[in-house]
Amino acid sequence: MAAEELMRIIVAIKLVVSRHYGISFGSTSSTSIVIDPQIPVAHKLQKWRVTNQDNIKEALLVIDRMIKMQQSSIQAGTKFHTVADVARAENANKFFLKLNIQIIETGQRFFYIACDNCHASYDAILNWSIDCQRCHETTVAKPRERVMVNIFDNTGSLDATAFGEEAVKIINMNATLAMEMNNAVNTPSVERMNKTLKDKKFLVRLKKTVKVYQENNQTQYTILKKRLAFTDEDSFVESSTPQKKLKQVISGVEDEADPDQGSH
Repeated sequence: MAAEELMRIIVAIKLVVSRHYGISFGSTSSTSIVIDPQIPVAHKLQKWRVTNQDNIKEALLVIDRMIKMQQSSIQAGTKFHTVADVARAENANKFFLKLNIQIIETGQRFFYIACDNCHASYDAILNWSIDCQRCHETTVAKPRERVMVNIFDNTGSLDATAFGEEAVKIINMNATLAMEMNNAVNTPSVERMNKTLKDKKFLVRLKKTVKVYQENNQTQYTILKKRLAFTDEDSFVESSTPQKKLKQVISGVEDEADPDQGSH
């Protein structure tokens, strides 16, 4: 596959930029996107792309190998459960599962206002000062991601909730962007998001909690942090050969892109 197929050049105008959990971009009704535009700066990038196409291909192969190594490290030593196992379990409260995910159509906002320290939910205005009753700290009200999903395999289905970074991995937006989009004309489309999730399998670490509310047991399921998708971020070794190789490839591309670069 040629480099121009691997790395398309895109110009976007009037994007929504958010810096919560790094930098993310969103579109609005006034956003314009042009693929492979015929302008001077794009021609310069095209030339760089052609010059470095071998490095680009190698970098993508290294990334693919890193992902496969992470997958195999989980699958070799981890016991997986089914949804039916989780539903029947009485004592164990944390499980690994391989399953599908769909976002529940309930008019979700995909965020809530929370204590910036312990993430307890508050009915407060953004950035207001909070004397949190849970963590006993004085903090500010910040948006946090939340999405309610249906998780299922061939043994059954359960409703669960994901928060924070794990919710971001499902809805592909952070809480700041979700707030902005909920105030816009074009609100997030659950149907469109579910299409991207439809044919994907996920590895989920799920927590089962049973609480007593008004003399009735209520069971809650929460997708835990750093356990979503077919990777194990905690088990990845920083010094692994693929990662070193990827850094070398990227470094080589950067050197070739700016041969006149001097010391600072």
